[in-house]
Order: sequence, then C-alpha cells, then structure tokens
Amino acid sequence: MKNGAAGTAAVPKLGVGLAYQDALGPFILDAPPALDFVEIVPDIVWTDLGPGAEPRYVEDPAAIAFLERVRRQRPVIPHGIGLSIGTAHSFNLDQLDQLARWHDRLEFPWHSEHLSYNVAEHIDGGELNVGVTMPLPYDWETLELLAGRVAEVRRRVPALLLLENNVYYFDLPEAELEEPDFLNQLSELSGCHLLLDLHNLYVNSRNHGLDPTEFLERLELERVVELHLGGGLEYDGWYLDSHSGATPEPVWELLEWALPRCPNVGGMVFELLGSWYEPLGPERLTAELERMKAAGSGISRPRSRWRDPDCIPGGARAAAGRRRFPRRGAGAGRAGSRRGPDGTRAAARRRGGVGRRARDHADAARRLAAQQGAPDEMTCALLGHERLARELRDFWRTRTPRSLYFREEAIAFCDHLRERARSTLRLVYLEEVVGFERATLELRAPWAPNPPRPQEV
Repeated sequence: MKNGAAGTAAVPKLGVGLAYQDALGPFILDAPPALDFVEIVPDIVWTDLGPGAEPRYVEDPAAIAFLERVRRQRPVIPHGIGLSIGTAHSFNLDQLDQLARWHDRLEFPWHSEHLSYNVAEHIDGGELNVGVTMPLPYDWETLELLAGRVAEVRRRVPALLLLENNVYYFDLPEAELEEPDFLNQLSELSGCHLLLDLHNLYVNSRNHGLDPTEFLERLELERVVELHLGGGLEYDGWYLDSHSGATPEPVWELLEWALPRCPNVGGMVFELLGSWYEPLGPERLTAELERMKAAGSGISRPRSRWRDPDCIPGGARAAAGRRRFPRRGAGAGRAGSRRGPDGTRAAARRRGGVGRRARDHADAARRLAAQQGAPDEMTCALLGHERLARELRDFWRTRTPRSLYFREEAIAFCDHLRERARSTLRLVYLEEVVGFERATLELRAPWAPNPPRPQEV
C-alpha cells in the first residue's frame, strides 16, 4: 500500500467539473470546452456484497469502461457517500482499500467524502443504511472520532481527503460548537481539507435562518480545495438540496464572495441529478459550466504556497499537539451509536485538537502533557520538551491507533518510553518514572476491555 504522504505539491487547478450521472454520459463525452473534469460517486458504479465477500466490490463493467474513456481526456475525481465516515460503531476499511485501488487506476489528486453518516447500528443487531446523509453532532467527541478516521483514510489512500459541509433539516441538541468552528477544528485536528458546498450552505441558511456570509467569514477558507454548486426546490415549506436545476442567484453571489478568498481551490463542480437533465437541457447546463468558468478565470490568484501537512502514517500529526477536551453536556450523544451493555455513556474524552504546526518543540510537548495526563511533568523534566516531542513522533510513526480512547494509547506510549529507557535513552530514573505514570493511568478510572459506546442521539 502506498503511503498517505503523497500530495505535497501545490493543489492542482483542475477548473470546472460536472458530477457524473448515467443520463449525463453523452453530454460528458461531447462536452463543451468549459468542462475540465468529471466527479463521480463511486458507490453508484459498484455493488457492495458485504463483509467477507470476495471480491466485496463488484464494479459495473460498462460504467468503468466509460470512466476510463473519460479519464483519457480529463481527470476523474471520486466523491464518496458510502464510506459513512461518521458512523460511530464501525468503520469500513474494505472501502478504503477499494478507493486505494481506484487511485492506482485514476491517479486523482484528491477525493472527497460527505461529512455525515448513513450507516447506523440496528437495535436488534446488524446495521441499517438509512439512505440519506445524516448530520453529525458538532462536539469534541465527534471531532475525536473523525480525527482517527481521517488518519486512516490518509494512510491508505495516497491523495488529499476533503470533507464536505453537510445539508441538514433538523438541529441536534446541545451542540458544543457552531458549524464553521467545527469545520475549522476538524481540518486543523485531522489534516483533512474541505469541500465547501455553497448550495448546502444556502439550503441551511434558508431552512434555519443562518447568515451564510457570516458562516464564510468564520470559516478558514484556505482549507477549501473544492466548491460545489447546484439547484434545489421548494417542498412543503422546506427548501431541498435536490440537485434539480440551475444554481440560484444567491448561490452565485456566495461564490462571488467566497472564491477570491479561497486561495487553494482546485475545482468547482456543478451537481445535477440525471432525472433533471432533460428539463434543464444541454444548453442551460453548458451555460452553468461557462458561468462557473468565467467566475474562476476572472480571479488573479498567485501560485498556491499550500502544502499537504505531514501525512504521517497512523495519524501522528493528529496526536502531536492535542488540547484538552471539555466535558460534554449530559444529554448529548453521538450519531449512529447506542448505549453500551451497562446502559451508560462513554465518558467524554479529552479534546483532541491539533494546533497549527508547533512553532517550537516545547509547545508540542506541553500539549502532549495536556492531552491525556501522561507523560506527566516528571517525564518532561527528565527528557526535556524537545526530546519528548521527538519520542512521540517516533511512537506514532510505528503505531496505528487501535483505540479512540486516549488512555490506552497513553499507556502504550509509556511502554514505548520504558523500552527506550532500557535500550537507548539510558536516563537515570526514567524507567521508574514512566512506570509510575503508567500505573497512575491504569488506576485513574476503571474500564472494561470493551468500553461502552456513547448514548444514541
């Protein structure tokens, strides 16, 4: 498997894209000059036979042949929905391996996923696919869950990962963060980048009375690599993200405001359901793409200085500078999960925000100490902040996180330091000090081999 460290070059400027639907095939093959690339939801061109099947993913030969034909003319970018990156009880690693095989074939510079979940644990066992992109709670526990998932995606698929702001039709209670702050923390903590869907933002602003310009002002737009546009419709008092027509004028106004402030945008994509292609018509679709092309070409942007951060396997960067998590409110829970066997919620874990790249090793080591209570000040005093930060990076380079519960990882890091104390570091009392801190961690709170999962929302 290739390392996820690929992608250190500046974001390529692909231009204007169109989301693939079967009905759009002839239009794409005979595309106007305004179309630069094609975006594809991989889940619509393969069948998932489920865990244990070999092969698990059976691809549609005609669709794959079409994509390979398109690929000879312009880039093809995956935009996934089936990974369900926010599902609390499980994570589909088989799909990551399938995406890695697609990368070998298509060599896409980035791929994206919906920031949501659609697979939930059924109360009677097994899993339930709810068929829509369900919203995630904007809290620190969800950020921690996503950070581990993003690290695994980046480790297995050697291309930039973008997560898309979701559309939602109800609010989850007791949010600890507002959406733009959540997205900022997510990209900072995990190293992912953002797909900013301006029509989703417009839908949410209409249905929930949000100010979309304030949202954009608060969002760290330098993390945005792709933009989405599309149309919707009114239904029973709601405005829906139905991909059902031309882009509304207010969304064009958002694009006009946002695009000059997004220095690393590599592409803009228009989304249209195949069933709406005939009502819209090829002339109007071409006009949409040409207007997007004009919006992008009218901006003078210097060559991006952005570089993909570290991408250390196993999420080392996501652990190198964590800040402490506050406790969650008693009524909050995580989407797609349920009560554990003893009927209790898992305790809210410490906040895992990764700051910007540490300006010095001392700051990184102090954040490590705040992360999980270990190693404590005694270890910091013996090793020094610079060496401690170096040991942490070495630890994460050789270890993939096995748990979302930081204490298990902290104990493993103590074991790492004890072994290093015997073999290499040879500092007086270091082994004893780390042994004491390990014992303190084990005594700090009782836990079972299978910690209870958070309460269902």
